[in-house]
Amino acid sequence: MDLNNLSLAYQVAYLQPFIEGAFVNKIQQVGPKALRLKLHSKQGAHDMLITKEAIYFTQYKIQALEKPSNFVEFLKKRLLNQRVHAFHQHEAERVVVFAFNEYYLIAELFSKGNMILCDKKWNILQPFERQEWGSRIIERNKPYAFPKAGLCNPFNVTLMQLKSIFSATSNDLVHSLIHDMNVIPFVAEQICMDCNLPKNSPAGALSDASVRALHERIQFYYALPNPTRMNATLVEDRGKTVLLPFPLNRGSTLSQKNFSTLNEALDLHLTPLLNAQPLPGTKESIEKPNAKVLALQKSMAQQEEALKKFETLEKENKEKAQYIQSHLAELHAAMERTKDLHAQKMPDKKALETLKKEFPFVNSMDLKHKKIVVETE
Repeated sequence: MDLNNLSLAYQVAYLQPFIEGAFVNKIQQVGPKALRLKLHSKQGAHDMLITKEAIYFTQYKIQALEKPSNFVEFLKKRLLNQRVHAFHQHEAERVVVFAFNEYYLIAELFSKGNMILCDKKWNILQPFERQEWGSRIIERNKPYAFPKAGLCNPFNVTLMQLKSIFSATSNDLVHSLIHDMNVIPFVAEQICMDCNLPKNSPAGALSDASVRALHERIQFYYALPNPTRMNATLVEDRGKTVLLPFPLNRGSTLSQKNFSTLNEALDLHLTPLLNAQPLPGTKESIEKPNAKVLALQKSMAQQEEALKKFETLEKENKEKAQYIQSHLAELHAAMERTKDLHAQKMPDKKALETLKKEFPFVNSMDLKHKKIVVETE
């Protein structure tokens, strides 16, 4: 479950009052690509998780890794006991930035995920891992470049920009909203439905009235985050699961599950993947398999693997049997010749050469035990 750019905007708005002005008291690695930062501010102490998918506060107890990565040790030397002066999402990208006195800590929450520490001139001091995206390279001692998706920012796109983008694109309406304007797919489809426009209609052929209606709906969904509007919803449709800051009006066509906050939904669905245990008095939305269930699942997996091996072996044995059946006379002759060579007390190497000349399908032989190995292909 990834955190899309719309939900990230609401999540950042939710976290900002607790993060900005807070001190980093502890940094730990709790997963292959997951960090826990203990923050302390006037609002109290919070355990914040940064994973490859999301950033959120957790109510779970998570065991820290005994041997953290070099990146974590690098962060500790520079960020421990430092104050977070600002925290924000970069435009409409799935990227958040923590601003410290001397550093920027960047969390990229897309694809494989990454965390990067930069100096105040945006030079990369240390990434969690080196990554390369065409001309965009995340590597130590290189300047950091933010990712760029779409032609505009849906949070502040103007009507004139929208008209210009539609007139220049060859995409249909829904794909123009997604790729040209960085609107998430679920909301792009909803906007088309709200405006009673076929999602596959050519974007360049839209009337002025249609463009105005689309602009109004983009502004409606991508308005600056309003905490009073938030009613976090986990949407499931056609095999896709998306977390939204508010429900969509599609009647019974969508399966939607509501949460009080995005943070609650993220914590309940992502943190258990880190083998975490809920703290006393907290809720847990998904049942954890007990030891018996895990043992049964392991046993079933082993049985499935054994069955695959048996089926492969059975197939090979059938092929061998068919070969023997169709070459029975030749095999019998080869065995008789092997017995003759054994009786002549011929050396193994010379006997094999002699046998191969007469029977090319022979691979190897054991004169002492009067055995031969043949190729079946």
